[in-house]
Amino acid sequence: MFKRIPAWVTGAFLLALGMIVIYASGCKEGSNTAPLSMTLSGSGLGTLTDTMTQYSGSYMLSGYVKNNNDPVVNMPVELLVGDSPVTSSVLTTGEGQFIFQGLAPALYSVRVGHGSATFTEVIYPVYIRTGGTQSPADLTIPIEKSNPDTADIPGNIEAYVVDSTTNQPIVLATVNLYKYNPTTGSWGNPLTQLFTNGNGYVIFEKDANKYKTGLYRLDITKESYKSLSYPVNIQKDGSMTPKSPRINVEKISEAETIVGSIVGIVHLDISQEPLPEITITLKKNGAEVTGSPRKTTSEGKFAFDGLGEGEYTITASGPGYTPVTRTCYIRKDGSSDPLNNDLIVTRTNANEMISVTGRVLDSFTHAPLEFVSCTLVGYGSVISDSKGQFTFTIPNASAGYTINFVKMGYVSTSAKLTYSSAQKFEPYESYILYTQETGKGAIAGRFVRDLKDYPDEADFRNDLASAVVRIYQLIPVTKPYKDNDIATAPILYETYLCLTSSNPEPIKSANIVINTDNPPYIYGTFKISHLDPTTNNSPYLVFIGSNSAELKTVTRGSGHFYDGIENKFVVWNNTADGCVHGWTNVSVQSDTTTYLTNFEDNR
Repeated sequence: MFKRIPAWVTGAFLLALGMIVIYASGCKEGSNTAPLSMTLSGSGLGTLTDTMTQYSGSYMLSGYVKNNNDPVVNMPVELLVGDSPVTSSVLTTGEGQFIFQGLAPALYSVRVGHGSATFTEVIYPVYIRTGGTQSPADLTIPIEKSNPDTADIPGNIEAYVVDSTTNQPIVLATVNLYKYNPTTGSWGNPLTQLFTNGNGYVIFEKDANKYKTGLYRLDITKESYKSLSYPVNIQKDGSMTPKSPRINVEKISEAETIVGSIVGIVHLDISQEPLPEITITLKKNGAEVTGSPRKTTSEGKFAFDGLGEGEYTITASGPGYTPVTRTCYIRKDGSSDPLNNDLIVTRTNANEMISVTGRVLDSFTHAPLEFVSCTLVGYGSVISDSKGQFTFTIPNASAGYTINFVKMGYVSTSAKLTYSSAQKFEPYESYILYTQETGKGAIAGRFVRDLKDYPDEADFRNDLASAVVRIYQLIPVTKPYKDNDIATAPILYETYLCLTSSNPEPIKSANIVINTDNPPYIYGTFKISHLDPTTNNSPYLVFIGSNSAELKTVTRGSGHFYDGIENKFVVWNNTADGCVHGWTNVSVQSDTTTYLTNFEDNR
């Protein structure tokens, strides 16, 4: 005789059996197979804690966690505001989905992979707007597997800061960048500080050692706005998530009437360049307003916000500059009159003009560098000539000037020009360091006096003083020939390396160090960088000759040969007109410098 078993006992037994199957399945964090627990529950919903009721509401936040577009299953997901959790953590479902319910409008941080041994931690910002819409609406959080053997690639950290109501850019907002330290579990001190530009844009640019894989935080402050912390991530490949976000910052509501702003740029009268670190003082009715004085940014900009109706005076001043003042009005509608409040300042000693000269040299060869951008801060810019020389005619300033040197392929350098006791600026020489362009090569060399060719040292120095180094491309040309004394002789073919035309243009050129003030071991040195790597069929011809000399050629068949070279470019004839020396069949490899000398000849 069978006894009927109550339905609740049957249900409890089935549930217990299901839990045993779940335990036996051994589902692991981050697997791409849906565990039975997700099949049974399928929810992944979080519940608000009693202690965080200030973020309690009726809205939902959801998204997916994926690795290489594959869903990451059973991954813990936390929801934070700042560093504080606002709800219990959830696990992703079989589709990699997570859901949090019962939320109020706010900027939340979704943290994924915290404490995971398999995946790198990611914090992703998500907005719940007034009205309950989520931004981004289709949220997919990419997460990478931990791989300590993979090299980190640095990336840029960039964002747009906008007004949460008007969606207009917020100019000159202060942005502090922090990096999370997983060892200490803290953010530490800010790495650096920047200001948003006229588009509300800010970028922390990468270099070889900065902004590698990890969690970062942008702390944004601006007068009349609520402070905001916004998390971002740099992945292993240098990409940033979220990519170029628009960060919405909420303006503090004020009971006062409409207020306005006074913004402008300070320029130097001679060059019209913007001037940084100029002191700006803003007064109303003879009293300084809140936030005055302040300094102009690196772009020469200044801004004062939250100004009530009335008349204001703006003064720009700084060491070595004559102060300038102008009047501005904030109207009832909050508009500025005039709209443009740019200020033009002059140097204090603008009537006394002096000349500043100098040279820019390669730090390795001490060869002069042309086409270097030389910028005298507070004045303007010039380009160095073929001898590496530059000249400024500028107002006298006993405090001196700062000059910046910039050239593609070289490390940018700054230097201070000081005023000597002889009441003049001494000629200045700057040495800048070459940085090899990836995938390109370089040629460096030295030409010394050969007593057989130059018994008189004066002749050697005169030839070298007017000489330049030029590089030409060689190309293969195949010529047919036949022994005409033998009627049945076959036509044979031979390949020659020739110039590209009868009057070829050099690929690049450079000067030779001839300054006798330099140490003797660098006299006659030269360097040419950023060259394309050669192949077996396209080496280079390196020619040293007078600045005005043409590369004379002899046409043989379809090939153009330099008449200073015989026997297939093997023997160099330095008696040719305008020729000092040269090397043929010179090969260049990527990321490598080829060295040439005439005392260890590799022709």
